[in-house]
Amino acid sequence: MLCCNLQFVFFLSSILTGFVAFYLYHPLPEGIEEPWKLRALLGLTKFSQHMALIGEKLDIDSRVNISRANHQRLVQFLDKWFPCDEEIQVETQKFSDIPVRLFTPPTEKENRPGVVYVHGGTFVYSSAGAYDCFAKSLAKGLDAVVVSVDYSLAPEAKFPKPFQESENATRHFLKNLKLFGVDPTKVLLIGDEVGANHVAAISQKLRTFTHLPQPRLQVLITPFLQLMDLNLPSYAQHENVSKTFSRTRFNVESALMYMNFDPNVAHLVMDNAHTSPELKEAYSFLVDHHQIPVKYREHFTPMPRDFGNPHLSDQFSNFVLHPYCFPLMQKHLQGLPKAYVIVAEHDTLRDDGMIYAHRMRQGGSKALLKHYKTGFHGMMYHKGTFNVGQLAFDEMIEFVKKDLNLM
Repeated sequence: MLCCNLQFVFFLSSILTGFVAFYLYHPLPEGIEEPWKLRALLGLTKFSQHMALIGEKLDIDSRVNISRANHQRLVQFLDKWFPCDEEIQVETQKFSDIPVRLFTPPTEKENRPGVVYVHGGTFVYSSAGAYDCFAKSLAKGLDAVVVSVDYSLAPEAKFPKPFQESENATRHFLKNLKLFGVDPTKVLLIGDEVGANHVAAISQKLRTFTHLPQPRLQVLITPFLQLMDLNLPSYAQHENVSKTFSRTRFNVESALMYMNFDPNVAHLVMDNAHTSPELKEAYSFLVDHHQIPVKYREHFTPMPRDFGNPHLSDQFSNFVLHPYCFPLMQKHLQGLPKAYVIVAEHDTLRDDGMIYAHRMRQGGSKALLKHYKTGFHGMMYHKGTFNVGQLAFDEMIEFVKKDLNLM
């Protein structure tokens, strides 16, 4: 009997060990700090994705809804056991019928800086509420009024609706700065990933609203700015990380839902087959790997441009080339607010930010590129866990304070 019990215990232990190893082991490139913390985070992400896939197969709900619910449970758990700054006052409002969360420092003060913050989530996931701790950190670090926009998500909302919501909420804030005690010369827009996509596009569009106070700064955190070329050096160099954390296929599928396309054509987009040879040739100057510093494109061989599906290209062109859908496709980058562009080395989106900063400077606008060699996608959101995320946040706050003369 004892022998049978020991065999059963050994059997369960083997299964548990294999289960833990499957979810915790991820091949990571050299240079990433705190790799086991990242492996734990990747394992949690991988497990959540698998649960969503299983739930969809069992007809419990869609993969998207199950993933959203899992993320919300995680946020609630973290809020309960790891509460963030309670001094910052939080309230929910509507700006032009767009739900926003308003963060205000506890002491009354006139002429504070004002921040519009747009959260990440790859077009499909997350919410303003999930980024409350980050928004509170901004409000405290800058002694600023922070507006966090709760824009609608794909697939329920397609482009341009989510972008228009972020834009309309921003314009509402700019029209009413005095009501919130904000100095009109100290307004900045901050976006993370897809939020940075919105912020870059809003900054471009606000140039036409000359009657409004203009943002002084735009801060783009690991921005997702184009879907024209997924063969940039960062995609080729960081494939191992992208399979787990940045999730190239996941990003592309989410972008396809945002554009109202079938996610099952993701493999064509990832192979650059969604654009015709003519489209590649005509617009390659906007997403050119030569605009990336030489040391980050050594030993890189670009794909040829003589292939692609013309029929698919015709369908995609209205979105892939639209600068408010993908801001890197904007031809004219002059007259923009100064940009502080944060990129992470171990991130497939690295080159989007590098090229945008280069092209802004080339177009006559000011842009500072901040590259974190040990960074990865999502580092800023997890700044309380990872040293590189906290460093990036602290240096961002320091830059903004200096630029706004707050020090």
